[in-house]
Order: sequence, then structure tokens, then C-alpha cells
Amino acid sequence: MQSIEEQPVGQLTEEEMKNQNQWLEHYKAQGITSQATLEVMPDIKCLKFVDDLNVNSLLIQSNCRVSFDIAPIIPKNLTIRAAQISIKGLGQMSQLTYLCIINCALGDITEISNLSKLSKLILSQNEIQNIDAFKNLLNLSAINLSENKIQNLDGLNNLLNLNQIDLSDNLIENIEGLQKLKKLTFINLNSNKIQSLKGLEGLRCLQKIEVNANQISSIKEFDGLRLRSVSLQNNKISNLQGIEGNTEIHTLHLDNNLIESVQELDGLQNLQELSLNSNKIQEISALKDHLKLQKLELNSNMIVNIESLIENVNLEYLDLDFNQIQNVEVLKYLTNLSCVRLCGNPVIQGLQDGLHQLVQFNDKLIYVDNYSNDYLTLNDNK
Repeated sequence: MQSIEEQPVGQLTEEEMKNQNQWLEHYKAQGITSQATLEVMPDIKCLKFVDDLNVNSLLIQSNCRVSFDIAPIIPKNLTIRAAQISIKGLGQMSQLTYLCIINCALGDITEISNLSKLSKLILSQNEIQNIDAFKNLLNLSAINLSENKIQNLDGLNNLLNLNQIDLSDNLIENIEGLQKLKKLTFINLNSNKIQSLKGLEGLRCLQKIEVNANQISSIKEFDGLRLRSVSLQNNKISNLQGIEGNTEIHTLHLDNNLIESVQELDGLQNLQELSLNSNKIQEISALKDHLKLQKLELNSNMIVNIESLIENVNLEYLDLDFNQIQNVEVLKYLTNLSCVRLCGNPVIQGLQDGLHQLVQFNDKLIYVDNYSNDYLTLNDNK
């Protein structure tokens, strides 16, 4: 069977032309304007008919067969989803500022190198390995290359206007070179093979970073940054040196690591959400006086004492499942607490006794039984 790359565009058959003209008349009858989004019919083989419509945005989906090897067409925004495409000729669409091609088995992206006006590029769920073609797309501000087969970032080093990058679910091992992209505010590198964060140095505009499910053991490269949201779940981090200077952090997720001490979090007084599930933490005194903290997750650690939480009066959600906690009297001082999880702790081994102890604290408090998934409003059990 001839592949889409090999199929000649040529002339449409009489039947295809008739079908295409019917769709053309349909769109004209709808009063398509330059601001409209045009959804192409599912059996189109070319885009020549678009020359007859003044559209600014074009959507192609539903297993269309599409080739761009025609005369240039008008749209500035092009979206293609789950279609059989050849992008030969796409480089003629020089006015494109937004290009989105998702789940189209796209591998060769050479044509995209000519689209110098692109500001946003989404090419997720494809077969891309080499991104050298992007090196001249100097106007790009956002790029999503998630779920491809990319191994290195060489094609991005010159894109100094980039502020958002999503490279999750690839095969990347090394992120050196990113430090040149001084305007970056968001980076997603989830599910790669990254062992070191070397390459983040000096990214003072960076606010949010996600590097879950990698092989990172150190976050010392965070020193000197101004991060606000960090997610590093499912790595090999053993200590938090490097995080302490990021005093603007409000969200921090570090589940499933090898962390033993949280001392470096002492000065992060802007924390609102902190998740440290499945680590090796025994002592949490560094979390005292975090007055903005609303959500705290510490399940599956080795914590015995939670008295240091007494001043965290804005806590609303507290997960302490599977620790070694024997006394929860401190909870009565956390009057904003609406949900607490304590399964697998000595204090709750006798369920009824545990409820009897908790029920005295405040009317908002809810105990969540992890085994039966029963949500018990303690006020109703008084």
C-alpha cells in the first residue's frame, strides 16, 4: 500500500471534486468569516478549496487524508488531530503563527523550519526524534513536544523568546543548554531519563517546573532561582539542598523520593500546598509556623510526633496515613481543618476509640477511612 508520503496529490476525481464543492457551498452558506474555525470534511485530500474561503483558523481531524503540496493557503492558525498527513508544502504557509499537529505519526519536521512567524507550536503524540529544524524559529514563545522520541535539546538553544516548554514523555537524558533560554517561565520534563538538573542555572524568570518520573538525585541547581511551583515526584532525591532560597514557592510536590529531612523547608513561609508522601521522614519540626499552608500530605513516612503543626492554623487538609503517630491532640487547635487521614497509625488502630478522640475537636473535621472509603462527618457522630 502506498504511504501518505508517496501518494501524489494530482487532480481530484470527479466524485471527490463534487463532494468538496458541496462542503465548500456548505461553509459559504454558514457565512464563514476570517475569525471562524473551519472543520475540514473527513475525506479531503488537499486544501486547495480553502483559497476560496477567507478563514483565519483551520481545524483538520477525524482521520482526514491531507497534503499541503498545493498553492499557499490563508489561515494563521492550523490544528490537525489524528489525521493521515504529509507536511510537504506546509512551509508555504508562511503566515502561520499557531501550529498544532497531534497524534499524526509525524516524524520528519523539516518543512516547519520555514515557518518563521510561528509563536506557538504543538506537536505532541508523534514520532519526532530530531528537532534541529526548530533552530531558526526565533519567534516561538511556547512549544509542546510531549510524547515523542526526542533524545536531546540541541534544536532549542537559539530560541531565546521561549517562555514555555513541554517535553514530557520523551527520551531526554541531558538538559544542558536550557540555561540560555532566560525568558522561560514554565518547564515540563516529566517522564524522561534525566539524572541531573544541570542546565537550569540562571533561569531567574522560571516560576513553574515539573520533572516527575525521572532519575534525579539532587536539586542543588534550584539555588538562585525564584520558583513558585515545583513537582519532582518519583525521583531519587535524598536531600532538599538548593530549595531553601526559593522563598516564593507556594506549591511543592516531592512524593516518592528518598527524603529524610525537611529542614530546608523551614524558611519557605509562602507554602500553601506541600506533598511529601512516601519518603523517609521522621521529624517535621521545620514545618512549624507555616501560616499559609492549607494542604499537607505526609503519608507513608515514619513520623511519630505532629505537635509542631500546632501553629499551622490555616491547614484544611492533612494526610498522615501510615506513619507512627500515637497522639493527635494537636488537631483540636487546627480549627480550619476539615479533612484528616490517619489510617495505619497506632492512634487509629482501634477505629471507634480513634473516632471518639477526634470527634471532640471541631465541627468541621472529617475523618477519611482509607480502608473502606467511608467518609465520616465527625459532627454527626457526637
